[in-house]
Amino acid sequence: MKQRKKSKSKKKQRQKLRATEALAADELDRGVLKRLHHLERNKLMVDAFKARQASHALRHQWLEGQKKNNYAEEYHRIVGDLEGKSIFPQPLDGRRLLERVERLRELGALAVGS
Repeated sequence: MKQRKKSKSKKKQRQKLRATEALAADELDRGVLKRLHHLERNKLMVDAFKARQASHALRHQWLEGQKKNNYAEEYHRIVGDLEGKSIFPQPLDGRRLLERVERLRELGALAVGS
């Protein structure tokens, strides 16, 4: 009879050990999943930051190109007026250029003010 009690108590000990191991494994799994979720979330945040950075750089590049083209067109327009190669030739007395300078200042003020 003593052997049966010993075997029952050993059996209970093994069951408790297995339950404890299962609980520890479950805790470990939860910890790993929590950290995995944290890493995935951080990766998404880094990806979003890189996408915003790339978008900002692309927009900056477009605006710089647009600005460069606008200045080049204005330069060619002024040179054309000075050389008399305008589509609608007008006498060049400097008044037209001064009006254009004033108009550009107004446009610049509107662009900066808005």
